[in-house]
Amino acid sequence: MEAKSGSSSSHSARAHICAAPATAHSGSSVVVHLDADCFFVQVEICRRGLDPLLPVCVDQHHDIISMNQAAKDAGVHKHMLPEAAQRTMGAGGTVVPVAVAGRSGRVSYRVYQAVSRLLVGTIRACAAATIATAPCEVEVREQLLPGQCRD
Repeated sequence: MEAKSGSSSSHSARAHICAAPATAHSGSSVVVHLDADCFFVQVEICRRGLDPLLPVCVDQHHDIISMNQAAKDAGVHKHMLPEAAQRTMGAGGTVVPVAVAGRSGRVSYRVYQAVSRLLVGTIRACAAATIATAPCEVEVREQLLPGQCRD
């Protein structure tokens, strides 16, 4: 994942950060909007060491809940059946299940929460520079190498 100001059509994951300067009526507060593009699928790409340039989507309870830009470009959309998504993406695409807790098969958000904490921590680390000077661009990818964000 990458924290970056602005938007992009790149196939990599991006967290778009918009910070508004403090105003007289808001004291020293700053409002930040963070949109981690395709968050669930980006975490799964990292966890599984998949190629982020190939189509990948996440299945939860027989429902596509997240897909990367390559999957969107291939025609995959939210709430599509996994079998239909796989046909749409072709042999180069991958449908992965959402993270589960052990052998229970129950959805576990633990890994997503851990990555979210890392992303927020990274943003906090550059917040002073971002607010005081210019947009912060941080490569979180260096901290989240494939296989490191496991349950």
